[in-house]
Amino acid sequence: MAKAGKANLTRATEDYLEAILALECEVGFARARDIAERLGVGRSAVSNALHALARSALVDYKPYRMIKLTAKGRQAAVGVRHRHAELKAFVTDVLGLDETTADEAACRLEHRIDPAVLQRLTDLGAFILATRAEDQAPWLDEFVQFCRARNAAADAATEAAADKRKTPHLEHQDMQNPEDALTLADVQPGGTVRVVRVSGATKTDRRLVDMGLTRNAIVSVVRVAPLGDPVEIRVRGYNLSLGKEQARGVLVEDV
Repeated sequence: MAKAGKANLTRATEDYLEAILALECEVGFARARDIAERLGVGRSAVSNALHALARSALVDYKPYRMIKLTAKGRQAAVGVRHRHAELKAFVTDVLGLDETTADEAACRLEHRIDPAVLQRLTDLGAFILATRAEDQAPWLDEFVQFCRARNAAADAATEAAADKRKTPHLEHQDMQNPEDALTLADVQPGGTVRVVRVSGATKTDRRLVDMGLTRNAIVSVVRVAPLGDPVEIRVRGYNLSLGKEQARGVLVEDV
């Protein structure tokens, strides 16, 4: 990929050039009404933009005639399309997001990203995918899994907060007989339970909530080390290791 800096074009200009290039590739030419439809703007706005593009020698344009990119305009349009494709590929292939999200993100980023940053992102993506193909980057799949679990945890935390506002008596019930409460430290390997509450307000406790240990989350105990420390669990498709005291701070109930 070329490392030269992109021309100093506005976002609107790049959008018009990209739209004209797409139409040329599809039907061989562009018309003002087709550009307006593609960009969702009025015909008068397109007319003003085309006059400005023509003054900058980016398009060949005369009213009521087909519109074509000049060599200069084509070079700029191809650059925009290339940036879009590179950014979209990074978001889908490396970050693991869906096509629609990636396309929208690329549309926003392609007009602002510095060429050197784009080059480094492209290189990083190529490196990650190459090592993944050689089965040397299992962490990439783990990263995507981690993100999904974290997002699910955030959604669950929001739901839990809403439930707590609706039924504040539940929190009180949890603490009525703390000596009789079942904690994650009491669960044997192979056991599956539902989280009732995560106690404490330390950074570690908040990290556990971020990772998916929220009210109503289903947790499986994978293994417990000698003396009960650490406790390895699986929650929302992600494995975590908890210290014994942390596990004692997670109130649970049988499923």
